[in-house]
Amino acid sequence: MCRKRIALSSLVIWLATLFYAVPTFAGHCTASNAYLTYAGDVGTYPSDGIGLTGGQEVRQVWSLKNWRNCDTDNLKLEIFSIKRIYGDYPPSNYISENRAYHSIRVGAGKTEKVYATFKAPMSKGKYQIYFDIIQVDSRGKKIRALKPIKGNRLYSEITVTSVPSVKSDLVVFGIDLSPNKTQYDEGERVKLYATVENRGSGTSKSTTISYKLSTDPSITTRDNTLASESVYALDARRNLRKNEYVYVPSVAGTYWLGACVKVVSSESNTRNNCSQGKQVTVKAKPKPPDLVVFGIDLSPNKTQYDEGERVKLYATVENRGSGTSKSTTISYKLSTDPSITTRDNTLASESVYALDARRNLRTNEYVYVPSVAGTYWLGACVKVVSSESNTRNNCSQGKQVTVKAKPKPPDLVVSNLSLRDNKTRFKTGERFRIYATVKNQGSGNASSTTLEYKLSTDRDIRTSDTTLDTDYVSDLDANRTGNENQSVSAPSRTGTYWVSACVRSVSNESSTSNNCLSPGIQITVEQPRQPDLIVSNLSIRDNKTEHYEGDGFRIEATVKNQGTGTADSTKLYYKLSTNSIIDTNDKQLEDDTVNALYAGSSANESGYVYAPSAGTYWIGACVNAVSNESNTSNNCSPGKQIRVIKRPELHPDMVVTFVKVNQTEIPKGGYFTVDTTVKNQGNANSTSTTAYYKVSSDQTITMSDQTLDTDGMGGQGIGATKSMSESMKAPTSVGRYWVGVCVQQVKKEIATNNNCSTSVEIKVIEPPTPKMVVTPSSQNFGQVEIGKQSSPKTFTISNTGNADLVVQNITPSSNEFKVQGSCIKTITANGSSSGGGKGSSSGSNSCSFSVVFTPSKSTPLNSVLTIRSNDGTKTIRLSGTGIEPPKAIINVNTTALPFGNVEIGQSPSSKSFTISNTGKADLKISAIGKGGDGFSVAHNCGTLKPNGSCQVTVTFKPTQAQHSYKLNITSNASNGTQQVVTLSGNGIKPAEIEVKPNPLTFGDVEIGQSPSKSFNITNTGKADLKISAIGKGGDGFSVAHNCGTLKPNGSCQVTVIFKP
Repeated sequence: MCRKRIALSSLVIWLATLFYAVPTFAGHCTASNAYLTYAGDVGTYPSDGIGLTGGQEVRQVWSLKNWRNCDTDNLKLEIFSIKRIYGDYPPSNYISENRAYHSIRVGAGKTEKVYATFKAPMSKGKYQIYFDIIQVDSRGKKIRALKPIKGNRLYSEITVTSVPSVKSDLVVFGIDLSPNKTQYDEGERVKLYATVENRGSGTSKSTTISYKLSTDPSITTRDNTLASESVYALDARRNLRKNEYVYVPSVAGTYWLGACVKVVSSESNTRNNCSQGKQVTVKAKPKPPDLVVFGIDLSPNKTQYDEGERVKLYATVENRGSGTSKSTTISYKLSTDPSITTRDNTLASESVYALDARRNLRTNEYVYVPSVAGTYWLGACVKVVSSESNTRNNCSQGKQVTVKAKPKPPDLVVSNLSLRDNKTRFKTGERFRIYATVKNQGSGNASSTTLEYKLSTDRDIRTSDTTLDTDYVSDLDANRTGNENQSVSAPSRTGTYWVSACVRSVSNESSTSNNCLSPGIQITVEQPRQPDLIVSNLSIRDNKTEHYEGDGFRIEATVKNQGTGTADSTKLYYKLSTNSIIDTNDKQLEDDTVNALYAGSSANESGYVYAPSAGTYWIGACVNAVSNESNTSNNCSPGKQIRVIKRPELHPDMVVTFVKVNQTEIPKGGYFTVDTTVKNQGNANSTSTTAYYKVSSDQTITMSDQTLDTDGMGGQGIGATKSMSESMKAPTSVGRYWVGVCVQQVKKEIATNNNCSTSVEIKVIEPPTPKMVVTPSSQNFGQVEIGKQSSPKTFTISNTGNADLVVQNITPSSNEFKVQGSCIKTITANGSSSGGGKGSSSGSNSCSFSVVFTPSKSTPLNSVLTIRSNDGTKTIRLSGTGIEPPKAIINVNTTALPFGNVEIGQSPSSKSFTISNTGKADLKISAIGKGGDGFSVAHNCGTLKPNGSCQVTVTFKPTQAQHSYKLNITSNASNGTQQVVTLSGNGIKPAEIEVKPNPLTFGDVEIGQSPSKSFNITNTGKADLKISAIGKGGDGFSVAHNCGTLKPNGSCQVTVIFKP
């Protein structure tokens, strides 16, 4: 019999798929301007948080109040932190679950409840739980936490009195290394990572993780421990990533690294506490380095070198080993035989950096060959480094050098002596240039030296002769010359001289007796032309010979050069003498610069000086002697006599020179203006003083007369005048008066009987008076709607008097009456008006203004309009009645909109309600909440006319079990600006399918047989399960069923027949 082994691997069942999305709504207040306070702790459930069991679900409810005039959306309650007061110390994650499912909107000025759920800690004790109010975005993600309410976080207390019996199960996995490589060096330091996870149902206690090294893939607690560290307590299903630095073995080979966590009490499984091993390969250390030195070379590369010559010595250092060398030092050596060793003389040394295997480095350094002629060898040795395989090849072979003896000495001589332009006659001190050639006629090089230019009184030139100047002479090779020149000065004494040059001897010079050129060149020195300065034409500007003490005056003089040579610039000093002879010792008053003067030329100079104390003096001038002046005894001028006298005494003298009034007839008590001028006619400045405006009953003005006003004035210079004008009040009695001005006496005034002015006559008369008349004397505005303004009523103010009427203010006694236009002005007696404002003038002797009435309440109102002026006060009676305006009245046909049970993830449910205006004024709906917590709102409501209405549609799409939202309606309704419709609904779990058994296996079936097996389909959800199709089978399988729509908890059976 043939058997065919076939297994039913899968059966595809097509079911309806449920999708859902959570709508989000933007709030009106931002987190930055939200201001919330809590309105009380509503409660902790269950049992006020007392006597809880570890892991038990707890709900905390708070009540929040929004103090802003805007809504605050998408608010949730979130646990910020927890503080243990007493009891068992819990794991680090106190709260095993923190859910902030409940998202609310708090309307403007409203109070709402918000809650959060969490699971109690798995340790006995008392805890304080602190909460934050957070705001989330459209996806429920936290945007930010609001500032703590009233500066303090919300908190509540719970007590855990029992903990269920649970066990932990610690495992280790996720072994990794850093750096992560295929091979590691012997003893290399790496970071080893491992993850410890608690796969049990209870919290584990703190323990220790040990990092292990094994020679096989199996990691056990018996393997070698490389390092260990602490692991804190872990809640169920929590893990912790750990790491520690360890060292791989120092012997090459293949190893496995892993970790074991130490068993804790009550652990359910202790056989899984070690991880799997991670294979590592440790490679052998490389071979040691081997440094050698070769390639010795010199620059310049010659067969012979001078004694002590400087050369550059080259060498190559190479690492011929298999490992990298450390940095070291190369030393350049000098030997008397071909073998170079570390004991030979070191000429120089330098650093050599680390070299990889088979790498080399070319080095060089300046050195000096020996200063004794002979044959030598130059080379180099590199200093031995650690682990070097061969230290006997660290020195190079020697390079032979020959040092030759020193050459013959130099011999310096001077030749080719000449003077510029071949000139041989000079003035004393005159500058001229000497030229000479220095030659090295020896066989050796001459170092740099100095050439001295000599002056002699005979033909023979010696090094002891006078040196006029020196010049630098650079190095000269054998048979080389150097051309030199220098500027020198002729002697200060006339006569015949010889000039030449001597070169200073250098070291090792063969002859020093030929270093001077003799004889020199003969020159003649003559006496130069000389200046001679004199001072003439001394005068005092304006020829004034009498001066007061301290007076300034200008002296003028002429400086002339009457000599034969040019005079350098110099100084002219103005002198004061007590006799007629002027010399350089006399007192200096001032000085002046005199520019250089050619022979026969002159310069006019002047200086400003001040007279001394009283007495008779002589004024003169002396010019300072210049270089090479032929005569210095004639440098001062003759004296010019002056007389200095004391100043006379100075006194001020104040007088009033002018008085005038702006009007001669003045009403009693009225104001008038006096103009005056005060002059200081003395010969000295005055101190500050005061002018007194006087009134007298006769024509003579004195300081004893009545003072009407005063005016301060500062000090006045000689001859200065001060004009003043002052307004003052006239006498209060009618009659004739005389007005004048007196100036108060100042210090040191020479005369005080002229301090008062002449008088001006004025007449004081009775003043005119205004007369104010207001029409009408009362006004009734009738009935006016509250908040609206009446038509204006006009009032007229007239002036029937013979003086100007000054209206000062117009004030109603009630705020409901307002004045329009302004008569706050002056109304003149002759019919013209003056002043500012918006009032109107009648064109004669009147002014008009208006009053309007705007009532604020529905009652009769009486008021008084008060008008104040310089003619006293007038009152006008005002009256009117306020009446109520029409009002808008809102009517919402429901206060609650329940949706009942709606399937989560299915098509949303919609309901509507109506808003109508039953008032007599327009109803303005300014805001309707946008929705939240699964509810969305749509409407076309705006302004409703009387008896108008609009519809609001609410769509409910649940995301969780319970949903609630308060929909606020804001309007101008007189029966309440805020209306609330409570939205509620429950989200129920969608249909869920369960297939058992699965898979369905038939095993071995004989061909021709047709066994059958069944499986059940069950709806474990809360909504109807619609089974739209079940596969018909194939490849020997056939299917039969009666499945269609299954109610919650309903099931059906599917039968499968297998016929191979």
